[in-house]
Amino acid sequence: MITGSEFTKRLLGQFWPKVGFIFILLVGLLAVLSPYCAPDSSLYANAQHPELCLAGPGTQYIEYRLDATANFQSLKSDAFQKKIMLHKYFIQDTLFKYSLLSSPETTIQCSLPKAVFGNNLFSYQYKTDNSGYQIVLKNKSQPVFFSMAQLKKQLTSHQILHRRFILGSDKLGRDYLSRLIWGARVSMSVGFIAVLVSLAMGLFMGSLAGYFGKRMDHAISWLMNVIWSLPTILLIGAISMLLGKGLFQIYLAIGLTMWVDTARLVRGQILSIKQKEFVEAGTVLGYSKARILMRHIWPNLWSSLLIYAAANFSTAILTEAGLSFLGFGAQPPIPSWGEMISAHKGYMLLDKAYLALIPGFAVTSLLLSFIVFSQGVRNALNPRYKNA
Repeated sequence: MITGSEFTKRLLGQFWPKVGFIFILLVGLLAVLSPYCAPDSSLYANAQHPELCLAGPGTQYIEYRLDATANFQSLKSDAFQKKIMLHKYFIQDTLFKYSLLSSPETTIQCSLPKAVFGNNLFSYQYKTDNSGYQIVLKNKSQPVFFSMAQLKKQLTSHQILHRRFILGSDKLGRDYLSRLIWGARVSMSVGFIAVLVSLAMGLFMGSLAGYFGKRMDHAISWLMNVIWSLPTILLIGAISMLLGKGLFQIYLAIGLTMWVDTARLVRGQILSIKQKEFVEAGTVLGYSKARILMRHIWPNLWSSLLIYAAANFSTAILTEAGLSFLGFGAQPPIPSWGEMISAHKGYMLLDKAYLALIPGFAVTSLLLSFIVFSQGVRNALNPRYKNA
């Protein structure tokens, strides 16, 4: 059995498995940090801009945030209830003038206090001697003085933002790059949870069948054959209906359909290992079956299980993408790469084909990374390893 350092050296000594591993790490990092990496900071990147539907990559726009919440405490507050898209804006003396993206020919104007505080403003009075406003907010009893410079800075620095759709927007006007980053979280989550469930279930059922044998082996083998014969999509649908709707239930259902391969592997390995001398020695010494199984047999399975885990990761991701494409996976507004492909497949024959191609390329790249990584793990665990 090779050591951990030797295994790492062998694995990283292979070019394509190393590239795949790095790509998996990058996607995993994006998945964990998606709320902070995505340009759209809203939950699931679901901020919709109907005026900017199907905007092309690199499209710039102006976002005006107004109507701060009742807890507005200072000029640095970032809690705004409403966002509108502007075509252009400018400040003229004490007035804020702007035109909406939906109607650029119409100019709207309001006072600076109204532009900054919106519906949270109770009253205001302009002080010519101090060049500012005495303002009373609805949630405050005492008036507060704000200079013109303070109001302009608040408006231009915190409430008017110049943004860009790096990859364009989808048919609902949502930032496509942000949706793509959030989709990585869904794909990595389903792979992680499904693999854990399949490994735990497969290890348990395979151990029972392989170690205890006889009737237990016949019963579990029969169950594995039954599950193996059922179509995966129908089985996942049945388990999902039993567990209820939800993203976690989908993850669990995918994991419960993938344990058969792991159980078959564990059963075959244990049938071979339990004939070894160290297992017979443990039985002679009076060790319990649980101790022999967990402390002496299971450590010899980790290399094979590691290869299967890497392969099952890609299978789980592909299954979730297929389910989301058919409408049975992650439900809106939760972004999923499969759902993004399905929602924009109609644009494949138009000039917006990238809306379906980009998430398709993301799924393909991640699957290929797991495939070459699992092959690299297999090579690294091979006693006759030779880096070509």
